[in-house]
Formats: sequence, C-alpha cells, structure tokens
Amino acid sequence: VCFGQELILPEIINGTVGGDVLITPLKIPQPTPTNCKWSFKETLIITVHSGGSTISDPYIGRVGVNTGNLALGLRSLTESDAGLYTLSIETDKGNITGQTTLQMLMPAFNVAIIPSNTELVEFNSTVSLVCSASGSFLSFVWLNGRSEVTAEERVQLTHSNRNLSITSVIRGDTGPYQCEASNSFSNAKSPPLSLTIY
Repeated sequence: VCFGQELILPEIINGTVGGDVLITPLKIPQPTPTNCKWSFKETLIITVHSGGSTISDPYIGRVGVNTGNLALGLRSLTESDAGLYTLSIETDKGNITGQTTLQMLMPAFNVAIIPSNTELVEFNSTVSLVCSASGSFLSFVWLNGRSEVTAEERVQLTHSNRNLSITSVIRGDTGPYQCEASNSFSNAKSPPLSLTIY
C-alpha cells in the first residue's frame, strides 16, 4: 500500500434495532478523496462526488456521509441492515476498498426462570433453575433476595451462569430467586421465584 493511500475500516460495528449508527473509517487516503461510494452487500447506498451526493431510493432519509472523514451514518436501523458494508474510494492511483460488518444487537428481554421443581424436601432434594432469556451476547447473574448467588459447596453455576443447581436444599434456600440477563447496553430481570421446602 502506498503511503497516504491506505483505507482501514473497523472489523465490526455494533448497532441496535431502532437506533442509529456511524461507521467511521479508522484511516482514509490523504488528501481526503472527493469521490467515493458506500454499498451494502451488492446494493449501492450513496455516491459522494465533488458536486454533492446521490442516495439510492431505499436509503433516502436514512443515510448521510461526512465528507471530512467519509463516515456513513445510518438511522432507524432494522435487523435487515446487518451485514457487510463496503467503502470504495477513487484515488489517483486507482480504486481502493475497505469493508466492515454491522451486527445488530438485541436488548435483553423475556427473562424467566424455569425450575426443575418448586416443592422440595429439606436435606434430600436437589433443584435446578435455568435462566431463559432472549437477546445478544448475554451474561447472567443470579440473585437470592438482594444478594448475588455465588458458587459454593452445595451451589453450582454452569453454562456461563445460565444454570443454577442447589443440592441438599435447606430452608434458607427458599429465595426469592431472580435471574438478571445483561449485555453492553441493556439488562432485564426475571419475575421472582420462591421455593417451598418441607
């Protein structure tokens, strides 16, 4: 790559349904080119030239390009916006391209606890609680009342904390239990679940 002719885009950009995103190149040729085009998969989004810009019909009202750094702004994202984006730039040395992938993140929702049983016998019973949740790249935390549940002799957390197992239950294990699912931009809790221990 000739000095000053390099084009580098982020490998992955995260967006959320209904939100906006700005895809900003990490490095563009200098001086800043006046002619470029952004495409999504095989579809042309916008062409920028010295006289202004031309936006393809499906994207009118949803996109714009910063002519200073060639960043592409996308508004009102939908799941179908996820995929490969290509920036193609005309330079005096020819065309150069860069690509990035937009992945759509879903917030945490529909969090619920699925118990193996809710009526247990003290010292004799084992219970397994599974945290069911929807969303992208979720992490899980279990709560007993207001305290976080941690692994110990009778308590096991497995499947990336999605599953909670308690062996030889005692009366102090009644709960109420909640599972909290979260990702980098959202979190949600399950309704509380209490166990009956005889």
